[in-house]
Amino acid sequence: MVKRRLGWALVIVFLCAAPAALAQGTEDPLEQCRHKILINPDDPEPYYNRALWYARLRNDQKAIEDYSKCISLDPKMASAYSNRANIYYRQGKIESALKDFNKAISLSPDKASYYYNRGCAYRSLSDFTNALADFNKACQLDQANELMLEARADLYLRRGENGKAVDDYGKAIAINAKRAELYNKRGSAYFELKKFDLAVADFDEAIKLEPSAAISYYNRGSAQYKLKNSKASLADFSRSIQMDSHKCEPYASRAKVFYEQGEYKKALNDFDHALKIDSQRGDLYHARGCTNLALGNNQQAAEDSTKAIQLKANVNSARWNRAAALIALKNYKDALEDMNEVVKAEPNNAMAYNNRADVYNKLGKSDLAIIDCNQALKLDPSCTVAYATRAEAYDGIKQFEQAVKDFSKFIQSNPSFAQAYVSRSKVHEKMGRWDLSAKDRQHADQLGYKDSYIK
Repeated sequence: MVKRRLGWALVIVFLCAAPAALAQGTEDPLEQCRHKILINPDDPEPYYNRALWYARLRNDQKAIEDYSKCISLDPKMASAYSNRANIYYRQGKIESALKDFNKAISLSPDKASYYYNRGCAYRSLSDFTNALADFNKACQLDQANELMLEARADLYLRRGENGKAVDDYGKAIAINAKRAELYNKRGSAYFELKKFDLAVADFDEAIKLEPSAAISYYNRGSAQYKLKNSKASLADFSRSIQMDSHKCEPYASRAKVFYEQGEYKKALNDFDHALKIDSQRGDLYHARGCTNLALGNNQQAAEDSTKAIQLKANVNSARWNRAAALIALKNYKDALEDMNEVVKAEPNNAMAYNNRADVYNKLGKSDLAIIDCNQALKLDPSCTVAYATRAEAYDGIKQFEQAVKDFSKFIQSNPSFAQAYVSRSKVHEKMGRWDLSAKDRQHADQLGYKDSYIK
């Protein structure tokens, strides 16, 4: 449930600066360019300069036209190809951008920014192999560029190469130690490496640099949770929510902590908030279903589990939960259907057979319950609850001696489980063994079981 959110570093478009004469002139720069073109229409420079201004004004079409004219007049101007590629990239025309980046690099193979920008284009196509090759080349050509190091680190993090990500973020931080985002990202890499103390330290630094960033508190809360610092994680998740109440994950993460602390009502409230923000999170319906089940809200638990199944999230676990809720609602037929699916999905899970046997018992199908309990014990002899379930099945078909033996086996492994003494007491009573029945009832009372005496 705990998830950190990281985005790619922003693509930085490397445009060449306008000539000083244009930058410093008082006349409209576009008019200056137009005038120069009228004087000498075969000079590529004024087309190039005008394209720069059009690009700054986000008039992409006119910028492309001028870069294209410039290229037709000077096919070896690498920066014209690169700048036109940047505009294509901005428009989402990635293949056209790549074509121009390739040409720019062929004309100027030592320009780090060209490799960086082409790497960003490859990354947008999820071509991470070529993206990494370009970022490597960019970092080789310009070893002091934090953005290039950051982009490569982002890609390493994306590929699960977290140690390399930590190294590159560290180099970027050495260049610019005032960017909170770099500490946040390195902290996330440490988190993936399970170095949670180091992650917390980086998130601390990010918060010092940018105390208004909700994501930093959320990230630190996630690391504190892993360190089992529940109080600190709750404080950070709450701070993150206070600063930005429109994000789903902080509510979901805080809800998990509340759930584990047994504060089910608080957990339910947070899951409600999270699902209002993102109603398509099947995992959260499953988690809320667990919470409703713990609160005894069985109808709501069944509905949440159904929604989780529909959204294909935690499907088998959701079936377990829905079956439990349906049993509490005495809808044994539908509960059996769920447990049948669970057994199909987990044919080697002893508890799956035991729980289906429990449903069989409630449906009065004791023979099928016994078969499932036998299978559960065959798969896992330590699944002692199957003895209690099988004892109930034997009781159902009046094989009282077998029922007593199975309850006794269960009690041997679970001597503090009061209900087992009560159940065995009832079987003893059916057999006329009043002294043994009374002894079991007394033992249950000593364990704190209420109303153990049978009317």
